[in-house]
Amino acid sequence: MAVGTGLGNVLLIGRGIVFQLITEKIAISYFGIQFILGSVLPLFILGTVAIANLREQVKTSLGFLSAGLVLIGVFAMRWNVVIGGQLMSKSLRGFTSYSPPLLGVDGIIVAAVLMILPFIILAVITYLMPPWQEEVKLPERKRLGF
Repeated sequence: MAVGTGLGNVLLIGRGIVFQLITEKIAISYFGIQFILGSVLPLFILGTVAIANLREQVKTSLGFLSAGLVLIGVFAMRWNVVIGGQLMSKSLRGFTSYSPPLLGVDGIIVAAVLMILPFIILAVITYLMPPWQEEVKLPERKRLGF
């Protein structure tokens, strides 16, 4: 029986390639980072914060941690979409390979510097022009007497 070249067959073959991509090539970043670290763990932490009787400072810290984990999960999702899409060949006959360079314009070091740079700028600006004010004492009100 000959395999046709219709759209249905291409979609069927493409589904198998995507399944192989998710379970073999990007399994750690998909299941480990995106799903567990970026979705399940923050949900569990926030559920624990809602149920448990914790101090306000601990609740805030755990909420901040959960937000950071969600951001890591979003980054992993974008990585999986972009890099996963580039790993599939156009002919759907296999995979290509990709490893990010350490140096260069598109390297990991430049990406890390660009990611940290806004926080450094924010620290310098808040040092030079603090957004908070000292407590201002209101002048005492004098009563008018007759």
